[in-house]
Formats: sequence, structure tokens, C-alpha cells
Amino acid sequence: MLEAREVLGYDLEEEARRRALNRSDTLLIFLLKAMRPARFREHYAITPVSPEKQVAVRQTLELIASRPSWDSQELLDRLDGLWK
Repeated sequence: MLEAREVLGYDLEEEARRRALNRSDTLLIFLLKAMRPARFREHYAITPVSPEKQVAVRQTLELIASRPSWDSQELLDRLDGLWK
């Protein structure tokens, strides 16, 4: 039974490859991600944020929420200042 599943799995993979190469960009993308993960998978790097920066972000969000309208440049300047 396990051997039959393996054979079926290989047959399905071969059919998926054939279809991907002939018609399906989406399927091709999935196959590339599975076969070459180091090159084609999304990689996310999470950079820790200092406690001071967390406080500044929280305060800015509270300030934004407290004012119903903002001058767009003032808001952009305020947000830009968080990441310097």
C-alpha cells in the first residue's frame, strides 16, 4: 500500500511538472518553491525592536488615534521620525 502511494505520488508530481511547463505559471511557482526553497521561497527576517522604539510607536499610534484629522505632511514627518 505504501509503495503504491509512492508510485502515485511520483506520477502526480510528473503530471504537475508537465502541466506547469505547458500551462500553469502558478503551479510552476509552487514547484520551484518546493524544489529550490533556498532560491524561490519567501524569506523573512524579523529584526527585534528596542523597548524604546516600541514605546515611541505606541505613543505615536495613540496620538494619531486621538486626532481626527492630520495634516498629511505632519503625519508623515511624525512617522518618519520613528525609524531614525
